[in-house]
Amino acid sequence: MASDAAGSIDVRAVEYPEPDPGRRALEALDRVLEEKPGDLATSPERKQLGEDFSEVTRQLCGFRDILIQAQRNGDVTPRSRARLQEVNSVLSTVLGGHFPLGDVPWPQVEKARDALARLLAGA
Repeated sequence: MASDAAGSIDVRAVEYPEPDPGRRALEALDRVLEEKPGDLATSPERKQLGEDFSEVTRQLCGFRDILIQAQRNGDVTPRSRARLQEVNSVLSTVLGGHFPLGDVPWPQVEKARDALARLLAGA
């Protein structure tokens, strides 16, 4: 596992099957946004959209587990905490889209997608 001079673990260097859960979550989230129907309640795509939201959730949880494990292995830095907080924020937004109280908050889902992309890019 790669680390810098301060001993911080680079999560991108953690060994896991390609593509990693973060990338798979981003790909599934892109599918969700491509498929977004105008009226989810009456849309025939509702089942597929639900399955795609479920896939995003599974992959985000896998990515979050990797970040948590890195912290358990000693990577407890402000950056690692911020990354975990960002993944949790994206996950919360995705769950809000999957199980909305009203309309799906598409603008927030799009912002969550962009946040995940920035996180994966190392920004």
